[in-house]
Amino acid sequence: MEGRRQALGDAALYGVSALFAVATAMAGQIAVFREWGRVAAWAYGAGALAALGVAAGSRRRPGWARTAVAAAVLTGALFLPFVSAVAARASGPGWSHVQSETVVTEEAARLLGLFRPYAKGCTQRSSARGGRP
Repeated sequence: MEGRRQALGDAALYGVSALFAVATAMAGQIAVFREWGRVAAWAYGAGALAALGVAAGSRRRPGWARTAVAAAVLTGALFLPFVSAVAARASGPGWSHVQSETVVTEEAARLLGLFRPYAKGCTQRSSARGGRP
């Protein structure tokens, strides 16, 4: 009985998460967030239905089934959007699938790796303001 109640709690959590993902897909202002919402909504929705199936099952100890559902939801809601964004970033323009802070951080790390943290390209913005940071 306890396992059934936990599976119903899982279904509720995944259902609310699916609603959040749909809202993010529809109203997100950042393209990467909208893309995540479109993928994650399916993963969370399927997870909610699978958790309901686990709750309806006649197993006394549905722990392994709950773990399998959680792993599938994690894969669909986290890893698939991540891999999709990495692949899109690798094959497209460098700024298309990230926020601007990511590009700045990557460029700073690249210059630091070249032992040129104060390269000319990095100081143009500060020189436009009279050399003040």
